[in-house]
Amino acid sequence: MIAIDIKNAESVIKLSKKELAKHELDLEADLEELLTDTVIITKAWQRVYIKKIIENKNEIICCSPDRISQLKSEFSDIYDYRGIRKKMYKPFRDKLIETMGYKKRRSDFYPKYFQKLGVKACVYCNSQLAISVNSYEYKANGNIKRETVKAKFQVDHYLAKSDYPCFSVSLFNLYPVCASCNNCKSTISVDFNLYSKNLNETKNSFYSFELGSGCVAKYLQLYKTDAEKAKEKIEIKFTDPKKGNSTGLVRGSFQDTFDIAGIYETQKDLVEELILKSRVYKLAYRKGLVKSFHKLFTDASLANRILVGNYVEPENIHKRPMAKFTQDIAKQLGLL
Repeated sequence: MIAIDIKNAESVIKLSKKELAKHELDLEADLEELLTDTVIITKAWQRVYIKKIIENKNEIICCSPDRISQLKSEFSDIYDYRGIRKKMYKPFRDKLIETMGYKKRRSDFYPKYFQKLGVKACVYCNSQLAISVNSYEYKANGNIKRETVKAKFQVDHYLAKSDYPCFSVSLFNLYPVCASCNNCKSTISVDFNLYSKNLNETKNSFYSFELGSGCVAKYLQLYKTDAEKAKEKIEIKFTDPKKGNSTGLVRGSFQDTFDIAGIYETQKDLVEELILKSRVYKLAYRKGLVKSFHKLFTDASLANRILVGNYVEPENIHKRPMAKFTQDIAKQLGLL
């Protein structure tokens, strides 16, 4: 729900220079071999398409989103994506994606890459984990054979690989997401750029959550006599700039693609905790805690994180599920 500073991604890419260099060499060799496959390569444009990838192999893997947009036009000039996605070309698409090494990278590179990037939550819904974990392979005798990093997330393509197989391994075309969001999105084009050099996009999210007018007062009033029924008074609103005030389907909007409002409607207990915290931890009390436990609360950011139970800076939304939701509601309640 917020962009990642492109410089952070570029830094991780530099750290992976050796692995990516090998990927480029393998890519060229495998594509050259694919050109000799007369069963798969049946059209002249397919040969031109593959040669275009080979010519731009150094860029395709690591090029910026802006450069991907330029290359997108160049590949479309060779053959339009609406033609490539046709059922008759599925064998070509599948073989090209396999040759590009997407499946291999999904197991041997992407888990480590996104782990270094610091992404731990689905970049679409921000409600589910999207983490890489250290795992072990064992020998027959039970001893450790080797340590690996496994992905507990799926990789979505901003430009669908069925439309643009040429970008199936382009790092800036890959978004770490939960299985639910990946299945919901499928090949739908969602207007959300995960990587940006625009400071406004990396410091501010264009999506927002808020509590309905007067619902906090209604909750607190009923809470005294019936806590469970009081929870029903909590009203959560989600603002999606693409959908706006439309009551109809807006294809590509976060709301209609991922059902964001529905997901967070299940989180009223989290809102309840924040409401009660806002009543208990008044500003004067919070300042008193910092003063009394100054050795523990040396970092204001950490103190606030402990208070609300999640990261409190917009740029850290990807570090933990529910971070965006928690930040917005905590700010509305005066906790931040």
